[in-house]
Amino acid sequence: MSTEKRGLGSKQLNTPVSEELKLLRDVHESISATILSGVGAGSFSDCLESFSFKFSLTGVGALEVELGGKARPSKREELVGFDLPFETMANPCMPTNAGAKRILQTCDDVFEGSKHDCNLFVKAASRPYFGDIFSGLDADGIISKLADASSGWSVTKSIVDSVNHAIAGDFVIGGMTSKQLGDSHGHLAVVVGCPSQPSGSTRVPIGYAGSVGGVSIRGDRLTATFKAQFVRDEKISYFWKPLTESAIYSSSDEFLLATTLRVSIVFSENGEGTLSYAGTSIRCLGKPGYAYPADQVVENIEGVQYQGDYGSAFKFRKWISSDFLDLQGNPATMLWSVKIDGLHGVFIHEGPDTLSSNGGPSKGCIHLASPNAEAFYRWISARARITISRPW
Repeated sequence: MSTEKRGLGSKQLNTPVSEELKLLRDVHESISATILSGVGAGSFSDCLESFSFKFSLTGVGALEVELGGKARPSKREELVGFDLPFETMANPCMPTNAGAKRILQTCDDVFEGSKHDCNLFVKAASRPYFGDIFSGLDADGIISKLADASSGWSVTKSIVDSVNHAIAGDFVIGGMTSKQLGDSHGHLAVVVGCPSQPSGSTRVPIGYAGSVGGVSIRGDRLTATFKAQFVRDEKISYFWKPLTESAIYSSSDEFLLATTLRVSIVFSENGEGTLSYAGTSIRCLGKPGYAYPADQVVENIEGVQYQGDYGSAFKFRKWISSDFLDLQGNPATMLWSVKIDGLHGVFIHEGPDTLSSNGGPSKGCIHLASPNAEAFYRWISARARITISRPW
């Protein structure tokens, strides 16, 4: 395959100009087959090493998209099957969890200095939180250490679980050994606390990775650094571990110093737990296995659902859930709700606080019995820091 730059043609699209930015990514999925039909079989990323877009107006409401690119060199044929990197994706989202926010920032800070090697990147990204625990190890050695039952790391192969743990502020390392990859060395990436993004028909994690001979990614889909099908088929092992409080905050951290109220939630294996605040401890009920944020700050901002800038509020006297249904199959009504995971619609709110009274664990939210829920809601009169300890 030739390596010279060559045009790949153009396509006339009757597309509103206001949607032109969407085309930068939609074109990969929606028109690549048409544009590349003369190049040969395979996906857009299989055929190209780089690409460019040129937009020009051709009439009222019409937009012409011209694509140019450079074919992949034959020496990189082994990269067929990877998604094309998004490229400019530094700081790809803005996590609300303090731990997730710091992990993402650390990954971005160390990327340029360690992007040439996946194990060097993981060592640099994890060092501020765990020290030099991977010193002297290559990718296979790091995976072996993480998989050791005595390491303190947990593992999952679920894409959804890995993303939830990253969003909740846990440190998440995705990896495959050289044997699993059929290669001379393994590969690693750090999953960051951003919503998953589409790859084909599957939503996949966003992360950072260095690479010796492949593609390093900076806030991109893992399918750009691991073979896409490996990621989609959940062949990657995701190792995760919560950060300690001292790893997230320093004593001079302004955000921490501004926090005036403290809340602690401790769960047992079955999802029942204790919520402690202001010298008071009350029962609560959650869902075993759910990746509750380990450390979360909520503001004393009250809102009314669907009114004004309600998305920036943390407290709602009544919230009608579109994520969870009641016993009659209707959207659940949740009173005295305090938001702890807005992305997934998870709140602390009024509800049965034991397994027996609820008929099992919650569906994800944290229940407080009446009148405890209202008392807790009203007590949050300033910024409050909520820490959650869970054995799963």
